[in-house]
Amino acid sequence: MKYTELERPSCFLAQISDINKAYPKSAATLESQLASILSNPESGARIPNFGEYHLRKARINLPEYNISKARGGRVIYIRLDESKQLFMISVYLKKHYIVEDRAMKMVAKNFKSALLELKERGYPASP
Repeated sequence: MKYTELERPSCFLAQISDINKAYPKSAATLESQLASILSNPESGARIPNFGEYHLRKARINLPEYNISKARGGRVIYIRLDESKQLFMISVYLKKHYIVEDRAMKMVAKNFKSALLELKERGYPASP
């Protein structure tokens, strides 16, 4: 299935803005990597424990700052099959969340916020 659009809730926009402020030379690279996720949404690893939702985690790098995918960022997103859209949940740099549990708590919080925004925008409550 070909996905056609990336939806960006406010929680995601705030995080991407922070990354772009901290790493301004990587803004175009980050957008390119988000477009790559859109063209291949199955590339991200599925995140367990989110029920029927197909949350995925994709790795991103910031080559302008010599930050590899392993040390770089993560983008969390949901596939909405009916609308052929990917709904971005969270983006963060791994160095800010060395302990994976802290990152997943932040993702869970953003997930709840994004679900509310999904419903407000008229998207289905489930995938």
